[in-house]
Amino acid sequence: MMRRLLGDRKVRYLLAGGWNTVFGYVVFTVLYELAGKRIHYLLILAISHVLAVTNAFFSYRRMAFRDGAGGWPAYLRFNLVYLAIFAINAPGLYFLVRFLGLSPLLAQGILFVLTTVSSYLLHSRFTFASRP
Repeated sequence: MMRRLLGDRKVRYLLAGGWNTVFGYVVFTVLYELAGKRIHYLLILAISHVLAVTNAFFSYRRMAFRDGAGGWPAYLRFNLVYLAIFAINAPGLYFLVRFLGLSPLLAQGILFVLTTVSSYLLHSRFTFASRP
């Protein structure tokens, strides 16, 4: 049964995505706690984004999509997907903090959940899609 579950790309994506979500949130939290009084939370988001995206590329590539090829072209496509996600995430974070009064940590936690589905769709159809 476990082998069959792990044979399903969506299950593998959820496992890799769970790891990536935890990793990204921990990086954001640690940076915010260490430097949040000196550095704006949106700059912390940008720094944590770069670290989290690099980690995510390798885990999605190996675990979810089992793509050992691709190299730099796949990494660039992967980053394009996450630039689009970042373009939604940063204004969303600002809105939730500035206008709804949420803490940056809570707001980012909410946004991590909301971006998971869109990243799966984009990665499966663009980043790691079979190329002719």
